[in-house]
Amino acid sequence: MLSGLTYEHPVCQIVGINGPSHPAQQLNAATCIVGGVISQSPDAIFWVQTHTWSFYVPLFGTLINLGLLYWKRHSPPWNFVLLSTFTLMEAFTLGVVVAFYDNTLVLKALLITLGVFLGLTLFTFQSKYDFSGMGPFLFGGLMALVMTGFIGIFFPFGRTMDLIFAIGGCLIFSGYIVYDTYTINKRLSPDEYIMGAISLYLDYQHLETPQQSPGPLGRGLVPDFILRRAIRYLLQERLREIDHGSYEANHAAKMKWIDEVKARSAIADLPAKANEQHYEVVTVSTKFMLSTLGPRAKYSACLYPSGRETLAQAEDCMLESYCEKAALADGMEVLDLGCGWGSLSLFLAEKYPNSKITGLSNSSTQKAYIDSTAKERGLSNLELTSASQIITADVNTHDFDGAKRFDRILSIEVGGPMFEHMKNYKALFRKVSTWLRPAKEGNDDPALLFVHIFCHKFTPYHFTEDDGWMAQNFFSGEIELSHLATY
Repeated sequence: MLSGLTYEHPVCQIVGINGPSHPAQQLNAATCIVGGVISQSPDAIFWVQTHTWSFYVPLFGTLINLGLLYWKRHSPPWNFVLLSTFTLMEAFTLGVVVAFYDNTLVLKALLITLGVFLGLTLFTFQSKYDFSGMGPFLFGGLMALVMTGFIGIFFPFGRTMDLIFAIGGCLIFSGYIVYDTYTINKRLSPDEYIMGAISLYLDYQHLETPQQSPGPLGRGLVPDFILRRAIRYLLQERLREIDHGSYEANHAAKMKWIDEVKARSAIADLPAKANEQHYEVVTVSTKFMLSTLGPRAKYSACLYPSGRETLAQAEDCMLESYCEKAALADGMEVLDLGCGWGSLSLFLAEKYPNSKITGLSNSSTQKAYIDSTAKERGLSNLELTSASQIITADVNTHDFDGAKRFDRILSIEVGGPMFEHMKNYKALFRKVSTWLRPAKEGNDDPALLFVHIFCHKFTPYHFTEDDGWMAQNFFSGEIELSHLATY
């Protein structure tokens, strides 16, 4: 036993050494239980994602409860009742947050934080140094951290700044653990141990949070009117960044960019990132994605000719426009390249029953959804066992066997499944050209590639990690193409 540290000491009681019934242990255990339950249930995650009040109500309830707890801290049994309600609301709030992270990441953060917390607590108790003077400096650092975080709402940080912000948060709240432990040890009376537990627990929580938190923007806590202003500012910054001052300079920069991507060995740099960020993770379930889309599950632009169409009508209008522009006809063999959630594949299978529709996707969850939907609708020309199928593959390495060729190849899911992930377009077009039916003499209907993609009207550019939230969490390794892809 450390000198002077007994099981009856307030610090021991507060950090939970003396039995499992103390506040710090209750708070940690309840948080882990709630987070674990939510993270293991896609339905629970979906419910939380579609009911944002489920985060805000317990959050503000926790703050109100904390005020009442401070008021009644000397009044049993109300202090224990309020401590229990604080535990439940805080646990639910934090459980909702940690449920959206990989379990391994949460466990690592928990263990690292627990080790740092206990180490700092024991160090402070054994030290003969007077830590009471740290308060003003810690408060100043905390205010700087808060202001930096507020600025980050309007001007999203890159990965380097995020790392600096996280390190700063860890240092400040490590300091608060030392300061609060010293204060509790020297000044706290035994009947104040509940508030001492809350104080240390909040230090512990804030120390853990910077290790895994994407901040208010990543959590969806920033109001829309602020986001709109930030988006407009960032768009203006991007336009200034890619403008080199003259037509000649812009053209030279564009040709340099094209030469660089042509020299790449791979067609796509990070094909697995789309799955990691969009599809193959529990936090973005198929059920959640479909709840944000129309009945066709179209993951890209819709068409509103009059502006009065419903979402369902706008989906059909855009899909019909593809058929017209790509000159599709019943009986053709069609490849839906980067088929997303199957909006085009399923539509074509319905519209052209004599056609053979093949979908190529990088996502197994999308394939499973399309296959099951095709079976439900009785679309035999899109069955996995028929001549047509949904294929899960990486375009870098995939090729069609034998004499498999297509009359039309369409890529229309601009939300990320296909062309935005590509880098070497010359190599991509070379590969795709081998999938088209060879031209025959006297045939007036050549095989065609039809692409629907968002682009800048003049200048292509890469999304890099320093470009902020979108590049880090949604568009990793992707590009904004120009209207002329390879020249």
